[in-house]
Amino acid sequence: MSDALAISFGANKSFWGLAGSASLRRKALVITVVNPHVSKPRTAEVNLRGASARACHVTVLASADIHAHNDFENPRAMEPERKPASTRGSSFAWILKPASLTRLEIDLV
Repeated sequence: MSDALAISFGANKSFWGLAGSASLRRKALVITVVNPHVSKPRTAEVNLRGASARACHVTVLASADIHAHNDFENPRAMEPERKPASTRGSSFAWILKPASLTRLEIDLV
């Protein structure tokens, strides 16, 4: 269960909302998004108005086990995974894993 806002669409339909933030410093855009749904991935569309992505790296913190956590006995049960992402142009879609935190670091042109 999550405290995320349920967003309604249509008659008696709703879906879990995404929570996120964005920051821009010179030509570096960082978008951080949380998908609070415990079992369903979500697709987010990113539109870079007035800019294009030249390169992108993604960092994801997620686990197949919703109860996974780091503690003294197992300090590396959850670790962020960072890798290059193949995004180009002024808009793209990104699939957010269930129960995840995703950080997109985008170099802009």
